Amino acid sequence: VFDPSREREKLRLVTTLIPNGSKNSADATIMSGGVLMPLDIGRIVLMNWESGMQLGSPFQPPTKPGEKVTWTQPVVSPADPGQLLIGDSRSKLYRLRVGEQIRELSSVTVPHKFTGGASAAGGSWLAAATGAAGDILVTYSTTTLEETGKRTMGSPIVFGPVTAGEFVLLQTADGRLHRVNESADIVWSMDI
Repeated sequence: VFDPSREREKLRLVTTLIPNGSKNSADATIMSGGVLMPLDIGRIVLMNWESGMQLGSPFQPPTKPGEKVTWTQPVVSPADPGQLLIGDSRSKLYRLRVGEQIRELSSVTVPHKFTGGASAAGGSWLAAATGAAGDILVTYSTTTLEETGKRTMGSPIVFGPVTAGEFVLLQTADGRLHRVNESADIVWSMDI
């Protein structure tokens, strides 16, 4: 934790008390007064960034014993900073309310297997997924979770999608950086 207002210990290490044997399966996200951590045991927890203790009740969808779950990057809803959009390796997309309790507002089963990257632009949640002819970029409504678009990228997505202002950036394995809008339309591409 880096706190520039402190005279001493501007940088300090905080140990989080998560269940034994579990680890993050996606990057942590700051929201609702804590650090939200998607764990590989299928649980999503909100941790106190000062003490490392859990805040409130976690979110735990049904999981088979010993099953490891990979989550997409957690994305805070652009319309409501208390809502989270996240997908998992079991082809589920969730809209969650994060507070004293992390609870499901809605969920859908999708025909895609998410590969990890996700972001939001406008009223859309965008995520990388595997497709028959290479990776695809899929978009879903942030409120209804209905699929609103899809674009085959022709090459594996190696970075992103990440939000950059009103648009989203992603890089494909063919060495191209793409800027896309909330409908998954490519605004521009360039070699990098």
